[in-house]
Order: sequence, then C-alpha cells, then structure tokens
Amino acid sequence: MYESSQWTYPYTAITTNLFWLAAVGLTEGLAFTFSNMGQTYTVASQAALIMSMESVFAALTCYIFLGEEMS
Repeated sequence: MYESSQWTYPYTAITTNLFWLAAVGLTEGLAFTFSNMGQTYTVASQAALIMSMESVFAALTCYIFLGEEMS
C-alpha cells in the first residue's frame, strides 16, 4: 500500500507535538503564577497599567520578530 519512502512515522510527530504542548502549557502556567504573585505586592492602579500594556508588547514583538506590518 505505502512505499517505505512515502511513509512518515506518526508517533514521532505526536510525541513532538505533545512535548511542545506540555512545554508551552508549563511556561504559560508559570507566567500566570508569577504575574499573580507580582500583583499582590503592587498598587492596583500600577498593576492595571502594566497588564493593559500586554497588547502593546505583543504587537511590538510581532513587528520585530515576525515582520508583521502595523495597520
């Protein structure tokens, strides 16, 4: 049915995807935890200002690293 040169090993792709899913989930969970820990020691207005800048930092990161155009 399949020649050996056409067959890709799906288990390698699945384990690679699971590894990256776990790595991203772990780092996202750590970032959320550290963010909450940091917010407990700041004034509410400062924490709100820092958290509202998240979209600005995301846009700048996409512009710098991915070359996306601002519109």
